Amino acid sequence: SCASACETGGELAGTAGTVVFFGQSVLAGCADGTVHQINRRGRTIRRINAHNHMVTSIAVSPDSRYILTTSSDGSARIFDLQG
Repeated sequence: SCASACETGGELAGTAGTVVFFGQSVLAGCADGTVHQINRRGRTIRRINAHNHMVTSIAVSPDSRYILTTSSDGSARIFDLQG
């Protein structure tokens, strides 16, 4: 899975559709439709069930409260990270 590849220090290629920096962590959009927030130690600290298909992009709002994700199925979703 996307998270296990990150947690073991493995390559993200083939498992992550997109990766963006998010403060002291990264957000990884995965082939299984999930988004993982991964800390500096490579541990998943948040998992979002975002889509049914691969996450192809992630955008973070200027205040870091919201993320917009898109999927290979053409859908887009907004998530409130504080709610």
